[in-house]
Amino acid sequence: MNKSIEIDDSSTPDSLTWKKEFRPLINGKPVRWDDLSVVLMKGEKCTLALEYEYSYYIGEPEGFLVLDYKPGEEGQRLVSDPPLGVECEMAEGSLSLSWTISAVEGPGGAFELVFTLPRDPQVSESPPVPGRVIENWSEGFVPWVNGQRVSWSEVKLDLMQGETCTLALSYEGSSLIGDPAGFLAVDYMSGAEGQGLVFDPPLGVACEMAEGTTSLSWTITSEQAQSGPFALQFALPKLADVPKSPSLPGRLIDSWLEGFSLLVNGKQVEWTDLKLDLMAGETIKLALDFKDNWLIGNPAGFLALEYAPGAEGQGLVFDPPLGTACEMAEGTSSLSWTIASEQGQSGSFELQFALPEFATMLKSPSLPGRKIYLQQELELMFDAFSLNFGRDAYPCHGAVHKVSVRLKPDSPLSGRRVILEWEGESAEDLGVVVTPALELEQTLDGEWLTWELDFKRSTKNSDFSLKLSTGEHQGVTLPLAMSLGHNLVTTERWHRTIEMGWGAIWTFYGIRATSSYLKQPAPLVEVTVKRTGLPPVYQSTSDKGEVEVLSMDDIIYGVGILNRYDRSYV
Repeated sequence: MNKSIEIDDSSTPDSLTWKKEFRPLINGKPVRWDDLSVVLMKGEKCTLALEYEYSYYIGEPEGFLVLDYKPGEEGQRLVSDPPLGVECEMAEGSLSLSWTISAVEGPGGAFELVFTLPRDPQVSESPPVPGRVIENWSEGFVPWVNGQRVSWSEVKLDLMQGETCTLALSYEGSSLIGDPAGFLAVDYMSGAEGQGLVFDPPLGVACEMAEGTTSLSWTITSEQAQSGPFALQFALPKLADVPKSPSLPGRLIDSWLEGFSLLVNGKQVEWTDLKLDLMAGETIKLALDFKDNWLIGNPAGFLALEYAPGAEGQGLVFDPPLGTACEMAEGTSSLSWTIASEQGQSGSFELQFALPEFATMLKSPSLPGRKIYLQQELELMFDAFSLNFGRDAYPCHGAVHKVSVRLKPDSPLSGRRVILEWEGESAEDLGVVVTPALELEQTLDGEWLTWELDFKRSTKNSDFSLKLSTGEHQGVTLPLAMSLGHNLVTTERWHRTIEMGWGAIWTFYGIRATSSYLKQPAPLVEVTVKRTGLPPVYQSTSDKGEVEVLSMDDIIYGVGILNRYDRSYV
């Protein structure tokens, strides 16, 4: 059964031989002789083949083919396998011969090839095979992203939802400018399609490399797109056999969570887990990592930190200041801000990042925070008494007291390291032993932290204070003022009378204070002396722990002691 070959009736007898006996293919695709042409991109390869399944020449002595330049048309230095000009046998059992052709040198331009049957002098050369060499993608075309020139290997089309990106291709000096085949198109790579991206001009539209132009551009809008990777390619649609451009990979990032990473004091934190809780006097470092982000070095690559509307804080100092546009400069991978919490009003606030050069870009997720005071997060006990820092406590000579603190439920300070600070005359000078030692750090959590204060060897009344600190005075409570003395005593009372010689009677009222812990007379204890119809007066006990007052003129006196330790009156 003979193969049907389409023949042009206007062909010459020699061309009829070629059209009857041989069918050309370009890169495996059959083409008509009249449509046959070869376009080579520098550095790329093209396969030109002839099929001859039912040819008379198979296995015949005349059955040899040669591919070579048409005489006088050797305009390009082509590399062919098998080489140009070499006879190739149409061996018995074969169906085709093929030549792999490439152009690796020279400026580019036109050429013309022909096939011949050198051992059959009665048949002249085939119809001419016109060709041209054009610049390859890396030499003749330069990609640009948002106005910034990039190499093919560095193209990263990372877009956030709501963002518009401009992709351009410059071709200054290209041989295709003004050429009938000089058209460019953008399309998805097969199997790497995006979802919902909008292109202008649309994907696949052939855009002319018109005379006088040096570039073409496409805008890519991501407002309604779905997140995920995609890849684009440029093509020369009028030159179907020319390879498409290298891949242009991209990602649609649905939020800041994918393009940027948060760090607080050098530790990475998830966006959803971030809580910026600062104690008065504390400084923290907030950083945003953007390694490999396409905005690095981009003219629009600026970040700013700002308050969320209606959620401004009080007494916070930022460096760089809020709202300052900070450049994502070439060679950088992060930007950082220090936030200092000055003394003053506490309260909550919210921050957010912005890309100020993108007016329509959504701001980052909210970064909630609170300015807090350490003492507001603590429960404090002095022995069995609930207190607050900023109040007073009254330890006693001879006693062992306990100061205990713990965090309130759900406090953000869990895990903070703290120390107990002593201010005033030192514990050593007063003969007080503190356990654990003051310089030892403790970890705040939901359990009680307790320090024992041993006053068994103390003898000197003194005022001092205790404060809790997170170290380097970044977070410090108000002082718990301590007034050391005989602050818990028992008492004995008496009164005695003396008859004076002129008939008057004097009455003495007395009180004796004994330390509840030492069981010894308690000197320097304040005694309240009450008088009928008059304001009270105050006296201190003697070394014997006593106070005695004289009543004359029938004035009745009352004496007593307010135990400052537990507010009991004796």
